[in-house]
Amino acid sequence: MEALFDASQAIVRQLDLEFLTVTLAERGIAVLWEDRRIHASASAREVYDVTGAGDTVIAVLALSLARGLEIQRAAEVVNLAAVIIVAKHCTAPIQRDELLGTLSKRITNHTNNKVVSVEELLRRVGGW
Repeated sequence: MEALFDASQAIVRQLDLEFLTVTLAERGIAVLWEDRRIHASASAREVYDVTGAGDTVIAVLALSLARGLEIQRAAEVVNLAAVIIVAKHCTAPIQRDELLGTLSKRITNHTNNKVVSVEELLRRVGGW
């Protein structure tokens, strides 16, 4: 995987990109800059069907960035969306409430079990 990351970072330099994302299937997503990289791991879950997972990743990443999320946070949201999609049978879109529900649980788990209002949740994910 190091060779993939090195080649990706070379592309970032050659094309003068801000960053590049690389999907890693069940391993999550990597974000690469010219001089650094992060890896957002995917949550383990039973996979029923990967149909549409790539489309979901692109759509949720684009929406997250368009709404002003930083790429690191957007990568985490993308992983959660992909986990939801691959757990579905056949091709099915992700629903806003599904993603927000999953995000709400994750945020709650990371805030020492504090209750997070819908308004706060929307603020944290870029105002969806």
